[in-house]
Amino acid sequence: MNEQRFKLDLKQLDQLEPKNKPSQIEMMLTIQATRKRQRNELIFFFVVAFIVVASTVLLMVKAPVWFILLQAVVMVMALVGFLSRRKVYSRAL
Repeated sequence: MNEQRFKLDLKQLDQLEPKNKPSQIEMMLTIQATRKRQRNELIFFFVVAFIVVASTVLLMVKAPVWFILLQAVVMVMALVGFLSRRKVYSRAL
């Protein structure tokens, strides 16, 4: 019984396997496209990170009161979020 089930499962697995496997050229093109996409995403990440850091430094230098206020608001929001999640998690138990 177990052996027959195993053989049947192997046949089903063979049927699922794609018949036309990609050629080496197709694989190389896929790898190149993936690398290009990853490089573009990395460049985009660095640009956004630079903008965020530059705007933070600019805010810190030009308007320190607003910067301190923003930091306080973010800390309070984080604390409220943490406590509300903790409350929800403790109810689930």
